[in-house]
Amino acid sequence: MNFWREKNIEIYSMFFIPITIYKLKNAPHDTLYGEDLNAEYEEPYTLAGYIPNLPGWKQLKTKFGTDEARNLNAFFSPDLAAKEGKPLPTVGDRIVIQNDTYYVSQENPEDYGSNLQMHLSWIVTLIRTRPLNPVQGTTIQKEY
Repeated sequence: MNFWREKNIEIYSMFFIPITIYKLKNAPHDTLYGEDLNAEYEEPYTLAGYIPNLPGWKQLKTKFGTDEARNLNAFFSPDLAAKEGKPLPTVGDRIVIQNDTYYVSQENPEDYGSNLQMHLSWIVTLIRTRPLNPVQGTTIQKEY
C-alpha cells in the first residue's frame, strides 16, 4: 500500500499546479437558521491541484440582470496534502482560479474502482462567487 501511495504522490506532483485556498474558520452558528453569523477565512495557502478543463463562460439571466458562470471541478491528492501537512479543501472554503473566487459546494473522495481501500483523489465542485463589498480602502470611480 505504501508503494501505491508513493507512486500516487510522485505522479500527482508532476502534473498538479499550485492552487490558492482560503480555509473557512469555524464560527458560531445561528440556532434558528443554522447559518454562520460571520464568515471569516484563514490566511491563504497553496496546495497542488488539477483542474481538468476550464469551460467557457455561460450567460445566465438573474433577477438582477445577466451574469457569467462556469461549472468547475478541481482534483487534489490526499496523500500529497498529507505529505505537505496541509488540509484538503472542504465545503465552504474559497479557491482562487484565474483571479476569480470560487466557493467549494461539494467534496467527493474517489478511489477509481481499485481494491486498494484508499482514496486516490479528492474532487471538489466549485461555484463562482462575487464579493459583496469592495476591499477596504478601494474607491470606485466612473469615467464621465
